[in-house]
Amino acid sequence: LEWAGPSDSSARGRPSSHHVLPILMHHFGCACPSHEALEILRAVASGREIIDMGSGNGYWTRLLRDYHAFHAPTPTSSSAPKAPKPPAPIPLVTPVDSAQSSWRTSWVRDTLIADGATYLRTTRSGARDAVLLLVYPIVGGGVAGGREGGFTRNMLDAYDGDTVAVVGTQNHNGYTGFRDMTMDEFMAREHGDEWVKVVQVPLPSFPGKDEALSK
Repeated sequence: LEWAGPSDSSARGRPSSHHVLPILMHHFGCACPSHEALEILRAVASGREIIDMGSGNGYWTRLLRDYHAFHAPTPTSSSAPKAPKPPAPIPLVTPVDSAQSSWRTSWVRDTLIADGATYLRTTRSGARDAVLLLVYPIVGGGVAGGREGGFTRNMLDAYDGDTVAVVGTQNHNGYTGFRDMTMDEFMAREHGDEWVKVVQVPLPSFPGKDEALSK
């Protein structure tokens, strides 16, 4: 697993998957978290809830929860007889998924089964105080049904907060979000006056995927 792109040749070949990728994807997740990516998410959340939208089997939720717990401050004590100060609460990570796909393994037991846009807009009133995490947002359209790029557009339309993190491919192979453009291009084209990109870090990837976390 390595990151070596994207380059001019990244999207020239016919999109294909390594034969072991479906096994890894259904047991773990569509993309591999890194220490750097988890730390960035923890830092930008700054104690706020992270909504893992389209969480699948919950692998990213599980790792983020474990990461939060690992970095949680421990209670402090002193020589005074008063009780030690309790630690700060561990920030929430909320997995939400439509259960459209079946998974070989489930890493969490509290996934909220719901339509993502309805959950954000109605149940959470726009989730203004939460971070929205999209890991490998589906493209849609064709045999997958729905409108091409509709998932990502619907999530951004329903979300009223100020922090979006997206995990996916950074080239034009059409695996993430949109068939004919990258997430960067979509945000610049349709939301350029609303959002500012602050960071992008590579993730471990199979050749030709060029995956990264963008925020």
